[in-house]
Amino acid sequence: MPDPIRAYTNTLKQSLATGAATEHTHRPALAALLASLAPGARVINEPKRIACGAPDLAVLRDRLLVGHVEAKDVGSALDVVERSAQLTRYREALDNLILTDYLEFRWYVEGDLRGAARLGRWDGRALHAERDGETEVAALLADFLAHAPEPLATPRELAERMARLAHLIRGIISAAFERGQASETLRGWRTAFAQVLIADLDQPENVGQFADMFAQTLAYGLFSARVMLSPSPESGEGWGGGFDRRAAQDLIPKTNPFLRKFFYEITGPDLDDEPY
Repeated sequence: MPDPIRAYTNTLKQSLATGAATEHTHRPALAALLASLAPGARVINEPKRIACGAPDLAVLRDRLLVGHVEAKDVGSALDVVERSAQLTRYREALDNLILTDYLEFRWYVEGDLRGAARLGRWDGRALHAERDGETEVAALLADFLAHAPEPLATPRELAERMARLAHLIRGIISAAFERGQASETLRGWRTAFAQVLIADLDQPENVGQFADMFAQTLAYGLFSARVMLSPSPESGEGWGGGFDRRAAQDLIPKTNPFLRKFFYEITGPDLDDEPY
C-alpha cells in the first residue's frame, strides 16, 4: 500500500525543488495517487468549477460519486481553511470530503472530522517525512475511497440529504452571480422565474432568493419524478440506476406545466457546463 504514496511523495519533492510549483502543479500527482489506490475509479479534475466554489477533484466509481477533494497549496494553514466559508459550505453539503495541502490529509464524513494523517513537512528547502506517515495516509485515503453513504431509512434522512445538496447548489449559483460568472442559461432561468413566479426576482438584491428557489425546484422536481418511477426488482430497473435528469423529464406530472418546462430545458447539453 505505501508504494503509490512513495511515488506520489517523490513527485511532490521534485516539483517543490523547482521553486516554481503552485497549488495546481501538484494536482495531477494527487489525482494519480487516488486512482492508483482505487482501481476502477475515475478521478476527475474540474477546473471550470473552481471559480464557482466546487471542490477541485471528484472521485467516481461506476458513474457513482465516491467523494470530493479540496486541495490547497503546500504549507497552507488548514486550521484556517477549515473555518472558511468555503469549507463550511462543503462540509455541510458533501458526505465524503478530503481537505489537503498535499502533505496533510483531513477526512470529513457528513461534515465531521473522521481522521487526519500527514506525510511530512516542507520547510521551503526539503521535505521532512513523518514517522509512519506513508502508512497512515494510505490507510486514511483507502477509507475515504471505500466510503459508502449510509442507506436512507427514514423520510427525515432523505430530506436532510436532499437539503445538503440543494444548499450546495444554492451557494454555487449565488457565487456565480456575485462574481459575474453566471451563464446565459442561468440568467435566462432567472428571468423566467421572475416572469412566472415573483416579479422582482431578477433584481440584484434577490440573487439569493432566486438561487434558493432554483435549487429547491431542481431538488423537488427530481424527487417528484423519482416517486413516479415504480420499482421493478425483477428487471433491475426502477429504484436502481436507471434514473437521471433525462428520465425525469418524462416523469414530471402534467399537472405541473412549469416544472415540466423546467425539466425539458435542463435535460439539454447546456446544463453539463453548469458548475452545479
